[in-house]
Amino acid sequence: MLGVSLSDKIRNVEKNQSYRHRVAKLKWQWAGHIVRGRDGRWGPKVLEWQPRTGKRSVGRPPTRWTDDIERVAVSDVDQECTVFCGVSYLGAQNIADPKSETDIQRIMKELSSMPENRDGIAVSISIPVCSQGLVVLYQAATNSVMTRYAVNRISFYARGAAGTPVASCFAFTWSHGETKESAVYRCHVFRCHIAEAVNQVS
Repeated sequence: MLGVSLSDKIRNVEKNQSYRHRVAKLKWQWAGHIVRGRDGRWGPKVLEWQPRTGKRSVGRPPTRWTDDIERVAVSDVDQECTVFCGVSYLGAQNIADPKSETDIQRIMKELSSMPENRDGIAVSISIPVCSQGLVVLYQAATNSVMTRYAVNRISFYARGAAGTPVASCFAFTWSHGETKESAVYRCHVFRCHIAEAVNQVS
């Protein structure tokens, strides 16, 4: 009735019983009627009781579409993935055509040749085995999470052309923005400390 599920009823009974136990434990003389009351017969003041730590939510909490992403993000360490160490992050640039390998190679060359990117930022990168996971960047020194990229928003992946100064680099283009209309594509560039290792990253 009124859309109240069995689990909600059980949850309410458990809360009511815990209130009764707490009142009895604290020996509140003015609340003796609560201790003597039967389960399921609580006054409105008891049902509206709020703990000192904050307001008790009524009913099931609302959910947002970002909750699923946050839950995945929290458990990124547990996802089935491959972690690559010995990688430097060289930065990112906007890109008009996220699937243009020519533009990606150009950006890799530009970022790799910048003096401030000679060493880049030392990172390790976690790459999931499925398309629903997250690419996670960790700071090499502290192993703390720097940022995350949802795989399903990666438009293109490319390695540096063989026999060129960027042969040890790889990059992917990623959609920044909530909608297709507002999306801004950026090309994120990385360099492997061991050139041969770039062939293992995918």
